[in-house]
Amino acid sequence: MTEVITTPKAERDIVRALRWYQQRSPAAARGFGIELFDAIERIGQFPEAFPSVGNSYRFIRIRRYPYVVVYRPLGVIAVVEAVIHTRRSAKVWKRWRK
Repeated sequence: MTEVITTPKAERDIVRALRWYQQRSPAAARGFGIELFDAIERIGQFPEAFPSVGNSYRFIRIRRYPYVVVYRPLGVIAVVEAVIHTRRSAKVWKRWRK
């Protein structure tokens, strides 16, 4: 299994999303956390299985929530670079198309 690590930016994205859901519904926040954990676990199990964005990044959708996890598989590790709301501007996605 591949080790999955997160960047400080991705951690900030996660905290921001969890706070938003927590303010609206603790149950929704718990559900988001569970689905996020599941997505990260699937990255660790199958890092090359998900769609690519550009040459070096991939993404996985978080089930039941409008977010994706953008990560970079690097052999024995995968680096989570961002957790992005799917309705964000196309400008946000351009940075991952390198």
